[in-house]
Amino acid sequence: MKRSIFQYRRASRYLRDWVLARRKQDYRFSVRKWALEMGFQSPSLLSMVLNGTRNITLRQVPMLARGLGLSTAEKMFFQGLV
Repeated sequence: MKRSIFQYRRASRYLRDWVLARRKQDYRFSVRKWALEMGFQSPSLLSMVLNGTRNITLRQVPMLARGLGLSTAEKMFFQGLV
């Protein structure tokens, strides 16, 4: 069962945990494809965020929230973590 976003204190940690859980659920899951579906112009940007070499920006929050399937309240909390 996935942890609630409200239990996190870092948006990047939630994102990494979400990706790991998604990979366990679907071995065909691709960060590259997911990044393009969310509207990232470069999938490498999302990879850098996941690897901790780049920070999540406020501009990326709406794309990530949509890709993560967050509710309005979860999106606002996620944005606050960023």
